[in-house]
Amino acid sequence: MDARRATKVVAGTTKPRSATTQTLHFAATQRDGAFRAVCFVAWLAKGNDPWLHLASRIPSRKDAVATAWDLIRGSQPTFREYIMPRQQALIKACLLLALLIFAGRAAADEASVKKAAQAKFPQSNIESVTKTPYFGLYEVYIDRELFYTDDKLDYFILGSIFDGKTLQNLSEERKRKLSAIKFDSLPLDLAIKIVKGNGKRKVAIFSDPYCPFCQKLEQDMVNVTDVTIYTFLYPIESLHPGATEKAKAIWCSSDRVKAWNDFMLKHSGPEAKSSCDTPVDRIVEFGQKKAIRGTPTLIFADGQVIPGAIPTAQLEQILNSPGTE
Repeated sequence: MDARRATKVVAGTTKPRSATTQTLHFAATQRDGAFRAVCFVAWLAKGNDPWLHLASRIPSRKDAVATAWDLIRGSQPTFREYIMPRQQALIKACLLLALLIFAGRAAADEASVKKAAQAKFPQSNIESVTKTPYFGLYEVYIDRELFYTDDKLDYFILGSIFDGKTLQNLSEERKRKLSAIKFDSLPLDLAIKIVKGNGKRKVAIFSDPYCPFCQKLEQDMVNVTDVTIYTFLYPIESLHPGATEKAKAIWCSSDRVKAWNDFMLKHSGPEAKSSCDTPVDRIVEFGQKKAIRGTPTLIFADGQVIPGAIPTAQLEQILNSPGTE
């Protein structure tokens, strides 16, 4: 079949008869450019059966782009076995162009949704907007919270999306990644540093001296060893009146580690001192910028942020995980 006859088939003036024309017809009926790019390659391969099988079973836009990228890299056997070498350059160029157009369109869509979300919530910080592979929804990360919306922002979904096969909470996984704080970005020189054992493992804790959950966490961590703990004094005055004064008194003690442990474990601690310059206000400002709203908040070496006290077994598991040392 020549190119003119193929064009007529795509236009619908001639009923598709051959495998090649079936591929062209399928490509023409796809509204998505990535689908058409893959099907176009199938046509250039002259309707070879493996290509038809591949092109007609692309389940989603995401899979189409992944398949196209595999083709460019030459990792699909059919690409190496069934396409003449002189055609490869043309096909790669076409696929690269299709991918660039697709990526540009996706970025433009995300940008427009982010702009609309910022207009709808002008007092909030829209940290990121990402197109998801589910139902055409967009993931919006705003003020450290995650929700989903359509491209017109007509509807909002607040909740978790689970993988139907593995039952993995995809939303929680995304939120952990989005909320991560690089450990090296923490102002470690403003923390009370406690080294236990070889100190190989690391964790930072934003803690309020009057927070009962913080005190419970400190008690649970007594037997945790081979760890370096960076404690940031993070009083939440609205919940615990007097916490700021107590935090400053602990910092101004001659032995901060002892003063902290005595107060958190034995409920005995230093009196307030007025002649000491403390970093408490700077720590609170830093925490607010990072959307740390409660205590305790734990930050691990891999950037993972966990709000609230956790059982010792879970703490040990995270500390022993790859990337958290």
